[in-house]
Amino acid sequence: MRKYNNEVDNNPFVYARNIRLPKEKQLQSFILHDRFYNNKRLAKIKLVDSMSCLMCHETEDNDHLFFKCTRATEAWDTVSKEIGCTIDIDLIKNGTSDKWLNNIISLTKLILSQNRDKPINQSMLLLKIKK
Repeated sequence: MRKYNNEVDNNPFVYARNIRLPKEKQLQSFILHDRFYNNKRLAKIKLVDSMSCLMCHETEDNDHLFFKCTRATEAWDTVSKEIGCTIDIDLIKNGTSDKWLNNIISLTKLILSQNRDKPINQSMLLLKIKK
């Protein structure tokens, strides 16, 4: 849970993400109901040749794509440092009562899903979250 102190309260992120985009809501629903089309699922229906992650060549399922892949862990570490809050796997999977933090998590998941085939540019990630 986010700690409230002067450093965090003066952070521009605190008021920046007070809404969720429809794309973020839809993605979250797909992830929660195991309907997101990761490479493992796409390979089963023969839309891609390989189940492998395009970045690290491990089997790409939802856990790998959003939590375990090196690019995902780098993205979560960058976001955690910038907002001054620890974001762990339980928080990412289950959410929190803090609407602001849930919105940041949803946007980061959207960015990870849209950039599956390339490394995440950390400065662009932060710019999108600040909007």
